[in-house]
Amino acid sequence: MSELQIIPYSSKWSEKHTAFAIIYFKGRRKRINPDYIFWKFRGEEQDKTPSFLLAIQDDNVIGQLGLVPCEIRTSQQTYECHWACDLMVDPNFRGGGVAKHLYEKAIQMKATLGSDPSPAAAISMKKFGFKDIEGPSKLFFPIYLSSISDKKFKSLSAVLKHVYNPAVLWLMLKKGLSFNKQLENRIEIEQIDFDWIYSMRNKKYAYVQHDKDFYEWRMSSFKDYQKAGEFYQKKGSYFYSIRTSNTTAFICDFVCNDISTAKILIQNIVLEMSSRKLQELKFLTLDEDLITALKGIGFLKYRSKTDVIYMSKDDSFTSEMANFEKFAYTYLDSDENI
Repeated sequence: MSELQIIPYSSKWSEKHTAFAIIYFKGRRKRINPDYIFWKFRGEEQDKTPSFLLAIQDDNVIGQLGLVPCEIRTSQQTYECHWACDLMVDPNFRGGGVAKHLYEKAIQMKATLGSDPSPAAAISMKKFGFKDIEGPSKLFFPIYLSSISDKKFKSLSAVLKHVYNPAVLWLMLKKGLSFNKQLENRIEIEQIDFDWIYSMRNKKYAYVQHDKDFYEWRMSSFKDYQKAGEFYQKKGSYFYSIRTSNTTAFICDFVCNDISTAKILIQNIVLEMSSRKLQELKFLTLDEDLITALKGIGFLKYRSKTDVIYMSKDDSFTSEMANFEKFAYTYLDSDENI
């Protein structure tokens, strides 16, 4: 048996990786197709993708680890990092240290972060040396009642998939008996006032820096895998971005200078997404006042918060992160909405 190798994904290995991924990810084409892998991990198509690692044994792919590139902004500086995701090891090789080698390679490259690991993964990663930091609360607004039954009582979803949440109907009455509340102040990437957004960031939190380059990658449409995102900004007042799938709207970056305006904006987002016949709206936030306001609209809050973990060979990064109690994670970070 040859020595285990940890190497970057490339077109040379795409065929053997596809054969590996089809077995373990079944029909999930985002985990299988080379074009998506090159895009997601920001590689050059037909060339290698340093942020997608393969474990190779005897000229076969036996494991993988994805690393979504990002920049983490702290109070002092910006650090090149990546989010770990899509870990998979051939069952015949589990227990032999393949995952450990993949993580070791990742950490040698850059500071490595993860979000909401499974209980078993969290235990092993913390033994490996990962530290944790509290992330935001998770909230969702069920536009149709099936959005609730899907999570608890799937047998009822067939009946409830056309039944609006009464909170939607209440908002319709409040806003003028219409779903058609077109969102105002839609802008293009080139029009975003990044300086104002950065000035509004809570300095008590670490966060991923979402700059123009990040948005051009993360919020643009990509073939038939991803729809283009939307940006809305009123200078000096608010900025938010939205991504949608076939069933769900995700409020991503959300910055607003007062709670009353924020509440109105999100009420209008609920009505607009209702008019598009989406099933639910999801949002992450650390702002306790905003959480209280959203619960008053009809948002439901999950019991557990987002758990962010991190590890780095860079002592300055580890020291900086230790100064923060929370991490301002959003639906544009990691691969939760990609």
